[in-house]
Amino acid sequence: MIQSELFNQAPEKLLSARQFTPSDRRFVKFPRRVILAVRRRRQIPVSEWSEKYRVVPADSPIPGYWRNTTTPYLVGIMDSIMTPSVQHVVVCAPPQTGKTDLSLNVVGYTADRMPGNWLIVYPDEKTAGDMSRDRVQPMFKDSPRLRRYLTGAVDDLATLRITLKHARIYMAWATSAARLASRPLPYVLLDEVDKFPVTAGRKETAPTTLAEKRTRTFGHRRKIIRVSTPTIESGPIWQALKTECEAVFVYWVRCPDCEAWQEMEFTSIKWNGGSDADPRIILSDQKSTMYECTACGSAWDDARRDVAVAAGGWRDRDEGIALNTYLETRRPVVIGFHYRAWISRFVPLREVAA
Repeated sequence: MIQSELFNQAPEKLLSARQFTPSDRRFVKFPRRVILAVRRRRQIPVSEWSEKYRVVPADSPIPGYWRNTTTPYLVGIMDSIMTPSVQHVVVCAPPQTGKTDLSLNVVGYTADRMPGNWLIVYPDEKTAGDMSRDRVQPMFKDSPRLRRYLTGAVDDLATLRITLKHARIYMAWATSAARLASRPLPYVLLDEVDKFPVTAGRKETAPTTLAEKRTRTFGHRRKIIRVSTPTIESGPIWQALKTECEAVFVYWVRCPDCEAWQEMEFTSIKWNGGSDADPRIILSDQKSTMYECTACGSAWDDARRDVAVAAGGWRDRDEGIALNTYLETRRPVVIGFHYRAWISRFVPLREVAA
């Protein structure tokens, strides 16, 4: 007797729960895509998720599973993006220091933990296609965790649209108003905005504005990431830091000798010959360029610099408040990050000096 029939019986004839057997119950099997969409996973920081599940392609400088120790300054940025109060993050950074990877980590994280459609905007159509084929699609194929969300259909891995079992990732470019304004979605990534044109078309507004409007109906759930290497002071990324952000964070390092906190400045980078030195000689001499601690004067080579950076953290540029403290107490909506090339292990100090 099935459960629906029992409830039609007189009260005195109802069976107790003990009399039920597994064969008396009916089970509904939901499609896997529905299970993936509604299943609640334990929320962990993006940085922790990345070390567990993100696989860096073989053609990268450091392939294999993602390691936060390689770029410790990206940890705070990644984790802050998914902070509940934060809706918009601006990242101003030098080239080849991991800023694109931090964005892809967030894309992968949301696919696994907070599913939703993405719009990823690049300066031009060719770049959009190249990034889809060379970076975004391999991220899902190489990671055992993310691979389970692929449908297996060839058409679902199109150059400009990646269809997962529970979400879609749309590629767009800054000169196509149609690609920027076609559908509502919660997540937007704008990559290298300083290379975007002023408008998306002859009669259109700025491409960043068009893309960001796609998130309007999602309210506080939306996440907008703007990333770029700066060009000129009047460029979009600098202006976003100056006029739109409630707080801008800079990276402070900690001296491995005296443990003093400080923001690394170019004026503390020292090399033989000073401003009269030949840049070619500076580049060829791996030991002459050092960073001088502003507190104790100890000299850091590249290895010591990396130790100082690994022990560092983000602080508010105006008040010096630590990032986590600021997020918890102020609950900002729009925040920015700015870091320089010389905190990256991929940039030798002698290269900066030259």
